Amino acid sequence: MRSLLWIKETKNYLLLATIAAFGIGFADLVRGGITVSAILLAVAYCALVPLVIWHWAGRDGEMEKANDERPSYRAAGIVSACVLGLYLVTLAPSTAMWDTSEYIAAAYTFGLPHPPGNPLFVIVGRAFSLLPIAPSVASRINVLAAIASAAAAGCWFLITEHVLRSWLRSRATRASSSRSMDSSSRVRA
Repeated sequence: MRSLLWIKETKNYLLLATIAAFGIGFADLVRGGITVSAILLAVAYCALVPLVIWHWAGRDGEMEKANDERPSYRAAGIVSACVLGLYLVTLAPSTAMWDTSEYIAAAYTFGLPHPPGNPLFVIVGRAFSLLPIAPSVASRINVLAAIASAAAAGCWFLITEHVLRSWLRSRATRASSSRSMDSSSRVRA
Protein backbone atom coordinates (compact mmCIF):
# COMPACT_ATOMS: atom_id res chain seq x y z
CA MET A 1 0.00 0.00 0.00
CA ARG A 2 2.79 2.36 0.91
CA SER A 3 4.65 1.67 -2.33
CA LEU A 4 1.45 2.32 -4.30
CA LEU A 5 1.14 5.75 -2.67
CA TRP A 6 4.81 6.41 -3.39
CA ILE A 7 4.37 5.66 -7.08
CA LYS A 8 1.29 7.91 -7.37
CA GLU A 9 3.23 11.09 -6.69
CA THR A 10 4.29 13.09 -9.76
CA LYS A 11 7.94 13.29 -8.78
CA ASN A 12 8.06 9.52 -8.46
CA TYR A 13 6.53 9.09 -11.92
CA LEU A 14 9.26 11.37 -13.24
CA LEU A 15 11.93 9.35 -11.48
CA LEU A 16 10.61 6.06 -12.86
CA ALA A 17 10.28 7.56 -16.36
CA THR A 18 13.87 8.81 -16.16
CA ILE A 19 15.17 5.41 -15.06
CA ALA A 20 13.17 3.72 -17.82
CA ALA A 21 14.42 6.17 -20.48
CA PHE A 22 18.03 5.62 -19.42
CA GLY A 23 17.59 1.85 -19.21
CA ILE A 24 15.89 1.46 -22.58
CA GLY A 25 18.18 4.02 -24.22
CA PHE A 26 21.38 2.37 -23.04
CA ALA A 27 19.99 -1.12 -23.80
CA ASP A 28 19.22 -0.02 -27.35
CA LEU A 29 22.67 1.53 -27.60
CA VAL A 30 24.33 -1.72 -26.49
CA ARG A 31 22.15 -3.60 -28.98
CA GLY A 32 23.57 -1.38 -31.73
CA GLY A 33 20.64 0.93 -32.31
CA ILE A 34 21.33 4.59 -32.91
CA THR A 35 17.89 6.14 -33.46
CA VAL A 36 15.75 5.16 -30.46
CA SER A 37 18.68 5.35 -28.07
CA ALA A 38 19.59 8.85 -29.25
CA ILE A 39 16.07 10.14 -28.77
CA LEU A 40 15.55 8.47 -25.38
CA LEU A 41 18.92 9.55 -24.00
CA ALA A 42 18.46 13.12 -25.26
CA VAL A 43 15.02 13.32 -23.61
CA ALA A 44 16.37 11.79 -20.41
CA TYR A 45 19.41 14.08 -20.14
CA CYS A 46 17.78 17.31 -21.35
CA ALA A 47 14.24 17.08 -19.96
CA LEU A 48 13.65 14.32 -17.43
CA VAL A 49 16.75 14.75 -15.26
CA PRO A 50 16.20 18.52 -14.79
CA LEU A 51 12.51 17.88 -14.01
CA VAL A 52 13.38 15.22 -11.43
CA ILE A 53 15.90 17.53 -9.79
CA TRP A 54 13.40 20.38 -9.79
CA HIS A 55 10.58 18.28 -8.29
CA TRP A 56 12.76 16.57 -5.69
CA ALA A 57 14.39 19.86 -4.64
CA GLY A 58 11.06 21.18 -3.37
CA ARG A 59 10.36 17.95 -1.48
CA ASP A 60 10.26 19.43 2.02
CA GLY A 61 8.57 22.66 1.06
CA GLU A 62 9.68 25.54 -1.06
CA MET A 63 13.36 26.22 -1.40
CA GLU A 64 14.44 29.43 0.24
CA LYS A 65 15.72 32.08 -2.14
CA ALA A 66 19.00 33.73 -1.32
CA ASN A 67 17.84 36.98 -2.87
CA ASP A 68 14.54 38.78 -2.60
CA GLU A 69 14.82 39.88 -6.21
CA ARG A 70 13.96 37.51 -8.99
CA PRO A 71 16.31 37.20 -11.96
CA SER A 72 15.04 38.82 -15.12
CA TYR A 73 14.22 35.71 -17.10
CA ARG A 74 12.32 37.72 -19.69
CA ALA A 75 15.41 39.79 -20.51
CA ALA A 76 17.51 36.61 -20.69
CA GLY A 77 14.94 35.13 -23.06
CA ILE A 78 15.13 38.22 -25.25
CA VAL A 79 18.93 37.98 -25.29
CA SER A 80 18.72 34.30 -26.22
CA ALA A 81 16.18 35.00 -28.97
CA CYS A 82 18.35 37.77 -30.44
CA VAL A 83 21.44 35.55 -30.39
CA LEU A 84 19.49 32.66 -31.92
CA GLY A 85 18.18 34.95 -34.66
CA LEU A 86 21.69 36.18 -35.41
CA TYR A 87 23.05 32.63 -35.54
CA LEU A 88 20.21 31.39 -37.76
CA VAL A 89 20.70 34.25 -40.21
CA THR A 90 24.44 33.50 -40.46
CA LEU A 91 24.08 29.69 -40.28
CA ALA A 92 26.50 27.63 -42.34
CA PRO A 93 24.52 25.49 -44.84
CA SER A 94 27.04 22.66 -44.66
CA THR A 95 30.26 21.87 -42.87
CA ALA A 96 32.91 24.42 -42.02
CA MET A 97 36.51 24.39 -40.86
CA TRP A 98 38.05 22.61 -37.90
CA ASP A 99 35.84 20.58 -35.58
CA THR A 100 32.41 21.22 -37.07
CA SER A 101 32.75 18.54 -39.76
CA GLU A 102 33.94 16.03 -37.22
CA TYR A 103 31.08 16.79 -34.82
CA ILE A 104 28.49 16.65 -37.61
CA ALA A 105 29.79 13.24 -38.70
CA ALA A 106 29.95 11.99 -35.10
CA ALA A 107 26.40 13.12 -34.39
CA TYR A 108 25.04 11.61 -37.58
CA THR A 109 26.77 8.23 -37.08
CA PHE A 110 26.42 8.35 -33.29
CA GLY A 111 30.18 8.00 -33.07
CA LEU A 112 32.87 9.65 -30.99
CA PRO A 113 34.74 12.76 -32.07
CA HIS A 114 38.22 13.43 -30.75
CA PRO A 115 38.68 13.54 -26.94
CA PRO A 116 36.93 14.61 -24.75
CA GLY A 117 34.16 13.64 -27.14
CA ASN A 118 31.25 15.79 -25.87
CA PRO A 119 28.80 12.88 -25.53
CA LEU A 120 25.77 15.06 -24.71
CA PHE A 121 26.23 17.05 -27.93
CA VAL A 122 26.56 13.83 -29.92
CA ILE A 123 23.42 12.33 -28.34
CA VAL A 124 21.32 15.45 -28.85
CA GLY A 125 22.90 15.95 -32.28
CA ARG A 126 21.81 12.47 -33.35
CA ALA A 127 18.24 13.30 -32.31
CA PHE A 128 18.46 16.63 -34.20
CA SER A 129 19.77 14.88 -37.30
CA LEU A 130 16.50 12.94 -37.44
CA LEU A 131 14.27 16.04 -37.26
CA PRO A 132 13.02 17.48 -40.57
CA ILE A 133 13.93 21.09 -39.71
CA ALA A 134 16.56 21.73 -42.38
CA PRO A 135 17.41 20.31 -45.82
CA SER A 136 20.67 18.59 -44.84
CA VAL A 137 22.06 16.83 -41.80
CA ALA A 138 24.84 19.40 -41.54
CA SER A 139 22.29 22.22 -41.39
CA ARG A 140 20.33 20.39 -38.68
CA ILE A 141 23.42 19.98 -36.51
CA ASN A 142 24.31 23.63 -37.13
CA VAL A 143 20.79 24.61 -35.94
CA LEU A 144 21.46 22.59 -32.77
CA ALA A 145 24.74 24.47 -32.28
CA ALA A 146 22.88 27.78 -32.75
CA ILE A 147 20.23 26.80 -30.17
CA ALA A 148 22.90 25.67 -27.69
CA SER A 149 24.85 28.89 -28.17
CA ALA A 150 21.71 30.99 -27.70
CA ALA A 151 20.84 29.12 -24.50
CA ALA A 152 24.40 29.65 -23.26
CA ALA A 153 24.12 33.38 -23.99
CA GLY A 154 20.92 33.55 -21.93
CA CYS A 155 22.56 31.68 -19.05
CA TRP A 156 25.57 34.00 -19.16
CA PHE A 157 23.20 36.96 -19.06
CA LEU A 158 21.61 35.62 -15.87
CA ILE A 159 25.00 34.86 -14.29
CA THR A 160 26.35 38.30 -15.16
CA GLU A 161 23.22 39.96 -13.84
CA HIS A 162 23.50 38.06 -10.55
CA VAL A 163 27.18 38.87 -10.10
CA LEU A 164 26.78 42.53 -11.04
CA ARG A 165 23.72 42.91 -8.82
CA SER A 166 25.59 41.65 -5.77
CA TRP A 167 28.72 43.62 -6.70
CA LEU A 168 26.81 46.86 -7.25
CA ARG A 169 24.81 46.30 -4.05
CA SER A 170 28.02 45.95 -2.01
CA ARG A 171 29.52 49.03 -3.68
CA ALA A 172 26.36 51.01 -2.98
CA THR A 173 26.44 49.89 0.65
CA ARG A 174 30.07 51.00 0.98
CA ALA A 175 29.34 54.30 -0.74
CA SER A 176 26.35 55.04 1.50
CA SER A 177 28.33 54.16 4.64
CA SER A 178 31.19 56.46 3.55
CA ARG A 179 28.68 59.25 2.89
CA SER A 180 27.17 58.80 6.32
CA MET A 181 30.65 58.95 7.86
CA ASP A 182 31.38 62.16 5.90
CA SER A 183 28.12 63.76 7.04
CA SER A 184 28.74 62.79 10.68
CA SER A 185 32.24 64.29 10.53
CA ARG A 186 30.79 67.55 9.09
CA VAL A 187 28.22 67.74 11.87
CA ARG A 188 30.97 67.42 14.52
CA ALA A 189 33.10 70.10 12.89
